[in-house]
Amino acid sequence: MNKGDLISFKPEYSGHDDWSNPAIVLYQFHPESHPEMWVVWCEGDMCVIDEENYDVAHLTSSLQESA
Repeated sequence: MNKGDLISFKPEYSGHDDWSNPAIVLYQFHPESHPEMWVVWCEGDMCVIDEENYDVAHLTSSLQESA
């Protein structure tokens, strides 16, 4: 994940239809000690997710070229 990515996430062992609403990646939580943890903005709240316990679907990428 990168800052600015638009994602959807769900806990790894939840149901197939339990994806979050779109969320924007804001920043890494503690890059030095926990590089897998990210702060995202979803439904008006800041949430902390990690790439080890959540499935993440990239809806757009901050690295996409503009058309």
